[in-house]
Amino acid sequence: MRKTNSFARTAMTTLLLLAIFPLAWSYDFVADGIYYSVNEDGITTTVTNDGEPLGWHFSDLYTDTVTIPDQVVNEGKTYTVTAIGEAAFLKCWNLHRVNLPATVKQIGDSAFCFCTKLTTVNLPEGITAISDYTFDHCYSLSGVRLPGTLKTIGKSAFYCSWCDSVLTIPESVESIGEEAFACCATVKRIDFGNGLKVIGPTAFRSCNGINELSLPRSLEVIDYGAFMYCEGLTNIRISRSVNFIGSCAFQCCNITRMTVSPRNTTFDAREDCNAIIETATGKLVAGCVTSVIPESVTALGDGCFCECVGLTTINIPPTVKAIGNDAFNSCYDLQSITLPAALESIGNQAFAGCEQLVSITIPDAVTSIGDYAFFDCPWLDYVTLGRSLQYIGYHCFDGCWLTMVTCRATQPAVMADITSFERYGYFSQAVLRVPAPALDSYRTTDYWNLFPSIVAWGDVDGDDTVSISDVVSLIDLLLNGTNDLINDINDDGSLSIADVTALIDYLLSGTYFSNN
Repeated sequence: MRKTNSFARTAMTTLLLLAIFPLAWSYDFVADGIYYSVNEDGITTTVTNDGEPLGWHFSDLYTDTVTIPDQVVNEGKTYTVTAIGEAAFLKCWNLHRVNLPATVKQIGDSAFCFCTKLTTVNLPEGITAISDYTFDHCYSLSGVRLPGTLKTIGKSAFYCSWCDSVLTIPESVESIGEEAFACCATVKRIDFGNGLKVIGPTAFRSCNGINELSLPRSLEVIDYGAFMYCEGLTNIRISRSVNFIGSCAFQCCNITRMTVSPRNTTFDAREDCNAIIETATGKLVAGCVTSVIPESVTALGDGCFCECVGLTTINIPPTVKAIGNDAFNSCYDLQSITLPAALESIGNQAFAGCEQLVSITIPDAVTSIGDYAFFDCPWLDYVTLGRSLQYIGYHCFDGCWLTMVTCRATQPAVMADITSFERYGYFSQAVLRVPAPALDSYRTTDYWNLFPSIVAWGDVDGDDTVSISDVVSLIDLLLNGTNDLINDINDDGSLSIADVTALIDYLLSGTYFSNN
């Protein structure tokens, strides 16, 4: 399960934009087939459209090559053309080329959105911003030179549009907006200008051709998912000025090498760990398949290993107390993980979609497990919940075909609702093992009482109590070669004499569970 389907969200936004864009801006006159509106100053004009709503349809308003003059005359008055208005060429599917005069200093939102055959537009010097959706879904666009006066590149400005192998960002650009160059799969190299400060959310998502990044010294912010699904990316070096890295920044990349400039005071890659760590807090904010988590790490941040390709197992050191939202979301190859005894919380969707996980033991110090934390882990059979657990979130184990759930706590944790142990619309059919003194509590507490079989841990003979007779019964099972894991007392995955020892220790000590 992925944290977010950014592609679907963007596609839906674009479709809605295309369907309901009103195109209601009035035009003042038409000259040589081009529509113009007079600006407030009365001496300049903006290229616009005919104001007719398009609905779901494309437009033939402008076709082939359109050359915008620097000046236009209407009723004897001369106007200077200074802008291309919002949606001026929206969905002109047969538009191939646009020539803009040097007088144009502004291009509005969605000006060329979905001009699918547009190949060339010259962007004059003096333009300071590429607005939102300006060239969104211009599949054929190539040979575009970004002007040296440009400061900002807006949301989805070149979404699925940049067709050249090299993207050169001018020194003047300070920020690149959300999804600005997402899905530009032909880009193989990005030459960032040294003025860039912000790379917005999912700005370069699914730019699969990029295999190496050289981030500028000026860069301060790498926002959420900035380079997610850049599957060719194998190496990342965080430059000295970066002070914010959003969650899932490198999700589903094939990174094997992560380093940080030694001059960076916010992040480091201590002990050559192939991970990025927040220096002041010890929180790991981004990792990769080759990461070795140092023992100085105190928390795993949101999305730090989200959809980490090829990650099968990882050692979490005993110093880690928190696992953030989406930390291991959709790590499809993750087969085993041991959670540290000091761990106190597990975030939303932390292990959702970890399809190879078979068992998980939640440490005794954990007090809460977030929503969807283990959602859609179909091979997850055995779950052990610790003594201090107080809350289990919505859909926490939904989609898990659990065989057995073991609870160490004598007081049942609060479940968000029936979905906490749902299994694709049906409540879990797992056997629930609980401390013998807590049987009544679990059998009468909302949602826990929905488990079809609730048994006492160590109650081998099924009389709802744990006594010496259960030791005898367990020995009989061993002699008969039975390997019923409901009587796996020490939770090691098999029945052996060690389980007899654990059960005797329990009876002698009076504790509800062994410490194994």
